[in-house]
Amino acid sequence: MPARPAIEIATLADLPAISALRLAQGWGASAEVVRAVLGWECGRLFVIRASQLAKSDTALEKSISHTENDPPVVTTCAIAAGPVGVIGCVIVRADYQRRGLGRLMMEHALNWQREQGVKAVYLDATPAGRPLYNSLGFVSLGVYSWFTQTPLGDFNRVTLTEFAGDMRASVVDIEALARIGVLDARAYGGDRLGLLASLLTNLDACLITVDDATGQPAGYLTMCLTSRSGTANYKGARIGPWVAVSEQAAAALLLCAVEQAERWRMRIAGEPYIIVALPETNPCALALLRAAGCQPKRDDLLMLLDLADGASVPRPGIAGDPALVYAWLASMTF
Repeated sequence: MPARPAIEIATLADLPAISALRLAQGWGASAEVVRAVLGWECGRLFVIRASQLAKSDTALEKSISHTENDPPVVTTCAIAAGPVGVIGCVIVRADYQRRGLGRLMMEHALNWQREQGVKAVYLDATPAGRPLYNSLGFVSLGVYSWFTQTPLGDFNRVTLTEFAGDMRASVVDIEALARIGVLDARAYGGDRLGLLASLLTNLDACLITVDDATGQPAGYLTMCLTSRSGTANYKGARIGPWVAVSEQAAAALLLCAVEQAERWRMRIAGEPYIIVALPETNPCALALLRAAGCQPKRDDLLMLLDLADGASVPRPGIAGDPALVYAWLASMTF
């Protein structure tokens, strides 16, 4: 029986190859999200390289130097935010499929999450991936993710202004992350401020916040330039996470994000668009996006693996309070 191939931790040098693998799936490159995961101590992007499939090697996890001539051909992303874990970016290149590599990577990622104390693992499952996830113990939550890619000019700013009322959101410095920590933990179910900080180290990302009448945080939103190619050939802006305690706060945040994207227009190739991915566990988010001029489409199935051995884990949906979540960072991280 052949020895199992070595599983490594991806490095920044792997970003172009990982973007290419994602694009081959018909997904966005999401290089900015992958970079943020790689820069966070509670995130991993595991890879198997072609060379590891051509030789015997019993090591299960390495972080070694390599060249672009030995790119990843199998990937899986895993994060561990306290009790909440997410799996994503599960890819086996077409010419390496049907060898059990997807299962091997999933088992490795889940073992790592167990070691980190994760109690509930969530993922956003494509139809092709569901049989594997079912066999590993994941169950359907009966709800789906939604996705919209809307041209900037299609956003109805008059409607958003009306929904926002007297609330006004603003772009703030990264230091403001500490103020929204409690709110984000309520929405997410775990501590992921390190991931958001990693995302915001990107010069092409911003943090937007809004306060209530008492001066307390009522919501926040992150946004970053994104591309289809994984290079600096930007096409638009990705919104998420987008967390708010009310529709009014959510509208104020979205309006500010649209205005920020307008300021970025000169850096965006072609007609700029705004990407939003969200769970249908918050129907208010879908309604607000439709009112703003977006046309969300249902995407993949949300699934859960319970690692708590009978202990209480957050239900249903995406771990914390689904009513607060207006958009995800990305399906690989939620």
